[in-house]
Amino acid sequence: MRKVYEKNVPIILIGFFMCLAIYFIISKAVQSGQPLKLDQAFLPFISSVSGTWMYAFFYKLTEMGSTIILGVCALIVVVWLWIKKKDYLAMAVVSIGVAGSDQLNRFVKGIIERDRPSINAAIDAVGYSFPSGHAMVSITCYGLAIYFIGKQIKSTILKNSFRIVLCLLVLLIGLSRIVLKAHYPTDVLAGYSLGGAIVIACVLFYKWFTNKGREYSKRV
Repeated sequence: MRKVYEKNVPIILIGFFMCLAIYFIISKAVQSGQPLKLDQAFLPFISSVSGTWMYAFFYKLTEMGSTIILGVCALIVVVWLWIKKKDYLAMAVVSIGVAGSDQLNRFVKGIIERDRPSINAAIDAVGYSFPSGHAMVSITCYGLAIYFIGKQIKSTILKNSFRIVLCLLVLLIGLSRIVLKAHYPTDVLAGYSLGGAIVIACVLFYKWFTNKGREYSKRV
């Protein structure tokens, strides 16, 4: 197990730094104050969806990335880990990871201070825009659920289905924020990048701490 972990660490670290690099590149572009090509490229699509059944669908779906729903999801994962595994370290990682992601998002928004495309309290589109909290905390919460719960599912079909459904949900939540004009596409991509880095950091910490614990047990 340790050899597999050590072998995968460089690949995982590359993913971590790629996520951070993408975030900082977008952040710098946003702070320039110039219109961004990615944001403008989505304008025709956003206009075409407005007033259609797709808009109504995304209006409902965006709630899956709300603070309340993600809080409940994180709680379910923590309770599952307690009942099934008694894995207190994993419980702490999920709790701190999701809460930390939310707080970091608020902190970064206060620094960048990017205005939203539009304000709509009904869909939690208030305050600053960059990065998207729905995208960032969703990928953190559902990403950790994929890791901690997904690896315990024995059936390959069920495991892959579980992972695909949650990955698709995260992507649709991000798209919903764009369609509803709660965020610019670059807000969502930055949220995914920063949230993805948090997931990777949480998984690396958990694996490292678990391996250190096993080594200590063998010595004792």
